[in-house]
Amino acid sequence: MDEWKALDLSLKSARSIHPKNGWVPDEATAIRIAEAVAIAQWGEPQIAKERPFKARLRDDVWTIMGTLHPQGAFGGTAVVQLSRNSGAVLLALHQY
Repeated sequence: MDEWKALDLSLKSARSIHPKNGWVPDEATAIRIAEAVAIAQWGEPQIAKERPFKARLRDDVWTIMGTLHPQGAFGGTAVVQLSRNSGAVLLALHQY
């Protein structure tokens, strides 16, 4: 039996953990996930120009956005919203 079939069999009766502070418990985790999502969509070169990213938690939803350089310049950055509880990506867009 290959390793994937063995894993599938063992997971049929498995129970997932449920972290008490959710899958995205803090700002640093939210930013790491959002950057991974943004890089997958718009590429590392673009997202590197938008660092540092900042995050805010409101009503169990993290909103993460990049920094526009120079500050006040015309343009936009990646914005990602994540569920604190499930870690689901609720929104991903790039403002221009």
